[in-house]
Amino acid sequence: MRLYIAEKSSQAEILAKVMGLKRKGRGYEGNYKGVPSRIVYLSGHVMKNYDLVDYLKEEGTLDDFVVKEGKSKGKLNWRACYDKLIPFFPKEFKKKPKTKADDKRSGRSTGTDYEKVYKEAVKACKEADEIVLSPDPDDEGVTLAMEIVDAAKQTRKVMGMIKLNALEESAVRRELDKIDPKKWKHHYAAGLCRSEYDWSFGINLTIEATVLFGTLLHVGGVKAPTMKMVVERDLENENFKKKYLYGVEAQVEKDGVRFPVRFKLDAEKKEDAEKLLEEIKRKGVLKVESFSVSKKSKPAPLPFSKTQLQAYVSKKGVSLKDSNAILQKLYEMKFTSYPRSSCNYYSSDLYSDVPEIMKAVGKDSVLGKYVSMLKPPYRKGRAFNDEEVDKHSHTALSPLSQYDESKLDEKQKKVYRAIAGRFLAQFFPDYEYTDVSGKTELGGEFGEKVKTGDGWQTVEKVDSHKDKREIPDLSEGDELKVVSVSVTQKETKPRPKFTKASLTAAMENVATVYNDETLKKILGTGKNAKGIGTPATRDVIVEQLVKDGYFAVEGKREVLTSTKKARDLINAIGEYISAPHRRAEMEENLQKIRDGEMGMEEFRKAYREFVTKCCDILKEQADRGVKVSSDRAPTPKMVKYARSLAKSNGVKIDKEILSSFEKTKEFINKYGGGKQEKERNGYGFSDKQMAVIEKHGSEELKSLAKKEGMSKEDFERAKKMLDDVFKSWKKGKRRK
Repeated sequence: MRLYIAEKSSQAEILAKVMGLKRKGRGYEGNYKGVPSRIVYLSGHVMKNYDLVDYLKEEGTLDDFVVKEGKSKGKLNWRACYDKLIPFFPKEFKKKPKTKADDKRSGRSTGTDYEKVYKEAVKACKEADEIVLSPDPDDEGVTLAMEIVDAAKQTRKVMGMIKLNALEESAVRRELDKIDPKKWKHHYAAGLCRSEYDWSFGINLTIEATVLFGTLLHVGGVKAPTMKMVVERDLENENFKKKYLYGVEAQVEKDGVRFPVRFKLDAEKKEDAEKLLEEIKRKGVLKVESFSVSKKSKPAPLPFSKTQLQAYVSKKGVSLKDSNAILQKLYEMKFTSYPRSSCNYYSSDLYSDVPEIMKAVGKDSVLGKYVSMLKPPYRKGRAFNDEEVDKHSHTALSPLSQYDESKLDEKQKKVYRAIAGRFLAQFFPDYEYTDVSGKTELGGEFGEKVKTGDGWQTVEKVDSHKDKREIPDLSEGDELKVVSVSVTQKETKPRPKFTKASLTAAMENVATVYNDETLKKILGTGKNAKGIGTPATRDVIVEQLVKDGYFAVEGKREVLTSTKKARDLINAIGEYISAPHRRAEMEENLQKIRDGEMGMEEFRKAYREFVTKCCDILKEQADRGVKVSSDRAPTPKMVKYARSLAKSNGVKIDKEILSSFEKTKEFINKYGGGKQEKERNGYGFSDKQMAVIEKHGSEELKSLAKKEGMSKEDFERAKKMLDDVFKSWKKGKRRK
């Protein structure tokens, strides 16, 4: 029997359909081309790395590293680990099945019974004669499939892997008979090395930093550079000194038509602009030095990757967390393709499904009118590129051949329409416009862009070009009469603070964040850009950094502000550890493993030396007296309550307070008793509690609650009395 191991249900389903297999339990069975075949599917990673505790248990040394008494009795003693273990590298990295508890802790709970999936998959491997790996065709996909094969001790049965980055029937049918016997080995080696690197970096530096700096800190290979980007952007904003740049603008006339000529001096002294202004006035006319009129076109923007889609819909009021959940929901409803993709291209096989997809999109109340504008045969543009798709595990986000608008809420419709609208744009003609441009003596420039054909911007408007041309045809040497002239002024502004969505976009293309040419060369740009994290993990990492108190979040746009804890940590770990190109260099070495140019042992030697040096740097920083604040960002509920208190008490609350847990707590304690009870020495009741006390409390409770400078003892006595009020309510409700 030949066993196909898929990563997820969607892969298993399309494989079974093409192979003609029937559903059986958590998989499919039957005959494919005369070969008894079976498909089992996992649910992403079914196994996880050993924890440090697991290794210590196996070595029989766990008792030496646990707390012996107190509230933390039995828990791992990080001080002992730091003193006797760090840096720690297992002799052999091991894995174990995930549990439901692991699923919940990940922040992306799926409800999967991992232990059951693990047992069934291992059993299937043992019963098989041959195994074909059929997950996502990348390091992570091959690794999660091979984890099961290795756990079953059936590696010798692996025939190879098939490439399932496009799930159209024609693509799957073509790939089924192309079993690659070698490529999976390089993917698996790279996947194991990445896993080992991340585990070693995270465990060693998190334990050491927490012990040395006296507060719980999270130092990860992706978290550190991500945090650094936000900290640096915040400091750039706070230290930015605005200045004014001056230029000149003249209104000129030719053949009865007036238009502006601009002189972009970007002068810091207004006097320089005024000198030019006087010279223009003196001349009275400006000679044309060059003039051109050209017809131009612009192709539709490429389809969305996950990160790009999230950045796009965030501007339409869909949060990062919501868009992540919506993308998964649309995928499960089979309205859109697999969401966690970093690709901007479709496979050629998708083109054969376009007519059916058009029918589905045509049912949408907003997009239907655009579908009716398109007639077969549909234009096959640059988005259909197998060569580009082959560089990725999945194709770009796409609508599918099913759709029912009535099953979606408004936010879900926004996300679907963004994906489907960008898909439709690929079949419209290029946007066309006329570009009129010219230059005058003294460095003047003029021009205009005039729309001549809407093309794809019928669906997704991007440019605001004129509908009618105004500037007449001109020739070199023509004189333009100066009608008026004035000095212009513009204020310089810092780059905007990161939002959750813009940060994930920056993680995908780190070079866009920095102006350093050397760094750009290392990190790459455009199609060759190197990112940190993956489409599946970037948004999760950002949410974790918020949850762990490194970023405060403000407003509907989810603007991020680094906390003192984050700034202190980045200062403490230094450039060597947090620089984004460190991660990019690691990715480069993983590529060498995929290409067969580097062995696993060479990679291991390099990362162990790197982690060891990082540990030495942390020790040096601590010895110098570098400190890290234990303060963190307040919870969203605290921020919301603090804002309401500020409003009800008629006081201002600034961003500095709202980015600090301790300062927000202090503010709440100060104003939490309402206008009449501002000073509480940290003890008091909320406005809602005071309303209940006033209406239902005893005279003694009312007296205690209004007492100035309430002591801890008074507060606890009053709180017990208030609890009794609530208990009496509950008893009354039960009797009713």
